[in-house]
Amino acid sequence: MSRTYTFKQKLRYYFDNTLSRGTSSIIMWLAILSLLVIIVFGVIYAVSGINMEGEKGMNFFEAMWQTLLRSIDPGTMAGDTGWVFRFVGLLITIGGIFILSTLIGVLTTSLDEKMEQLRKGRSMVIEENHTLILGWSPKVIHIISELIIANENQKKPRIVILAEKDKVETEDTIREEIPDTKNTKIICRTGSPLDLTDLKIVNPDRARSIIILSPEKENADTYVIKSILALTLNPKRKAGKYHIVAEIKDEKNM
Repeated sequence: MSRTYTFKQKLRYYFDNTLSRGTSSIIMWLAILSLLVIIVFGVIYAVSGINMEGEKGMNFFEAMWQTLLRSIDPGTMAGDTGWVFRFVGLLITIGGIFILSTLIGVLTTSLDEKMEQLRKGRSMVIEENHTLILGWSPKVIHIISELIIANENQKKPRIVILAEKDKVETEDTIREEIPDTKNTKIICRTGSPLDLTDLKIVNPDRARSIIILSPEKENADTYVIKSILALTLNPKRKAGKYHIVAEIKDEKNM
């Protein structure tokens, strides 16, 4: 049985859907609301002829300008005269404070979310000719130290690390153990070397070489072999060969 929805329900449904799209949609609605406030009160000023004491009425464009000033700066109405003019200016200012405070809240929340995303280390790496290290173990500090020495004669060398470890924690550990990375930039990302989506983040197709570390856990070789297969059997892999150096603990798995 089909159901008939009221215009209010449809409008509410559309409004909720647009808000769910994120910050840009909320800013769009705030811009529309601001424009409506400016136009409505601009018309009120222009049609009613309300102005400061001793001054003539404003035309529509001057009225819109005065409305805009009062909506974005509460201090504008400090020099207003005439109680009717002051009252209308107060309404505009209250509306402007509501809109601006909402906008500031939206932008602050959006920036917090963006910082949290960056902290998680899930943004795409667009480096090329970099050394890619997959996994994390106590040996990684020694490997990075050796790479830094080897990179001293290179132009803009990069080391990219993908590990199942918090990005900030990884960066702090490297910074504490290796205070001076010379001309080498180290980039950390959080993810699994076995996951094709996570591997895509660190751009393995553009890497100069790939180092796969053996984790400190059981069946470590299986983990390494699966990492190699995730790279080489990826249907979207590059046409050429990878330069892969992998750590295998059990000689039987070579």
